[in-house]
Amino acid sequence: LGSITFSGNKAITNNEALRGLFPIRDGDVFNRTKVAKGLENMRKAYGQLGHINFTPVPDTQIDADKKEITLNIDIDEGTSHLYIESDEFIGPHGVDIIDVTDPENPVKVGFINTPGVHDMNARNDTVWVAEGSTKAYSVWDCSDKTNPVLLGRVRSSTFGYCHNIW
Repeated sequence: LGSITFSGNKAITNNEALRGLFPIRDGDVFNRTKVAKGLENMRKAYGQLGHINFTPVPDTQIDADKKEITLNIDIDEGTSHLYIESDEFIGPHGVDIIDVTDPENPVKVGFINTPGVHDMNARNDTVWVAEGSTKAYSVWDCSDKTNPVLLGRVRSSTFGYCHNIW
């Protein structure tokens, strides 16, 4: 192993701390199991900070002349928020925005007021919603979790039921 480097990390900026999560040292014979253990340790560390959608993307570079493998772990930290379909029998139908920075004490911080939520997909601060029997798809900017902004909605009488969005 030549080295392990990191990019995209904002929540944990100490690269030495991240490197310490891997039970393999520079100069050791490459061991996929030890790399996998390091990635799992990273998932746990980010999870403790509320980053439940953390995704590490290892990029392997092979230097045949040096007989060395270098890894760059590109980190997609996700967000520390959940988007959950709210129950129309308890309150208005839409999407609850939950802050899980402290996973033991989740806090509702916002609400997307959109009818007929059947399916949704969230990436960073954008939420896409399939609005079921309303025959519409909508896209929301949730940069300000307390005040989501509708970016657009597409309706059609030919859609039937808007089932999935991914």
